[in-house]
Amino acid sequence: VSTQSTGDQSGSITFEELHDELLKHPGVIENLTISASNWLKPPPPPANWFRAFIHKYLNFFSRSFLVNNLALVSNIAVLVTLMVVLFFVGAWLNSDKLALMIAKGTGKMISLSVVLLFRTMSRYLLTKIRATPVSNLLALDQSIEFHKAIGVFCMILSVIHTIAHLFHLGATSRGYEYLVKLFWVHDDTAGLGWFGTAYATGALLVLISLVMACCSHPYVRREGYFQVFYFSHMLYIPYAALLFFHSKSFFVWATVPALIFIVEFVRKSRIFTLSYYGHTYVNDANILPSRVVHLEISRPKGFRFNAGDYIFVNIPKIARYEWHPFTISSSAEGKWPLSLHVRAVGNWTNKLYDYVKSRQDTVEEDKLEYINGKSVLAVTGSNNHLNE
Repeated sequence: VSTQSTGDQSGSITFEELHDELLKHPGVIENLTISASNWLKPPPPPANWFRAFIHKYLNFFSRSFLVNNLALVSNIAVLVTLMVVLFFVGAWLNSDKLALMIAKGTGKMISLSVVLLFRTMSRYLLTKIRATPVSNLLALDQSIEFHKAIGVFCMILSVIHTIAHLFHLGATSRGYEYLVKLFWVHDDTAGLGWFGTAYATGALLVLISLVMACCSHPYVRREGYFQVFYFSHMLYIPYAALLFFHSKSFFVWATVPALIFIVEFVRKSRIFTLSYYGHTYVNDANILPSRVVHLEISRPKGFRFNAGDYIFVNIPKIARYEWHPFTISSSAEGKWPLSLHVRAVGNWTNKLYDYVKSRQDTVEEDKLEYINGKSVLAVTGSNNHLNE
């Protein structure tokens, strides 16, 4: 190429001459820009809307998906089977009225759904399960997706359960008596729930469910309203308490899971972790290229982790109630501080980047003070938890 494209036959070529020569052969440019990473990209979705719908929503019926996600598929199959069995058991035990059959059947399904909602977000329990052979049978990596799906399913069941009960109550009551039975204690409803509060607590449960569902929308969580999502989700405490009063049989479902939840709650509490590990400080924070923040965190005695583990970080100076997971970038060997590299790509990470950047030129004493002992960390993948 060089001997043909150079005018002086010197055997060398300038950038301009190379540019003109490449323009004559566009295929060469295409070959030079091929990267091995392009071979690993998934194929683009079909242009046809029907095929795109099949590709996006019905792909889990394909053989390749079933083989690669056997644990997920088997878990869904078991869950669906349990739900169907529970519905028919609840309906069979109350087979005198159709509306009551639907209400009781969906009630059994809601009880199981609520228990699974708590279990799918029990990080400490899931971490323990990962270290056992049982983890091969469970889709633990999809626990958050399971939590979301079960939450939507539970909301739908709650609406059906409520409508069925309202129809059943309307068949036996009219006017003022209907309202008294619905919102107050009545002789005819004295045996429903504890102290006859099934209808009143049911109305509160539906209201709480609607608030939690609306505040869990992705827009709320990702567009800077995480605090709304967090505080609305704290309604799970009165929600669980009302369920115990709403249904006498809920004790059978929730007693053991509730004890496990209490143990895990205490295990992750600030008092427990402070007494076990002591305070944890962000010693230093630096700005790196590509909008990356490097955090150096003090490492308490006895803290162990493995390569690939991640920690949940809370920095109250940025957002007091927000927790975000980041992979530990420092080596697991040795006693040096923990290291995190956080890229500013979201609302919280951009706030962290701006906060550290605005204090880059401060004196060293201020650098150690602006994020001072308020980091709260929890390690997933080991037996340790770290708190402020």
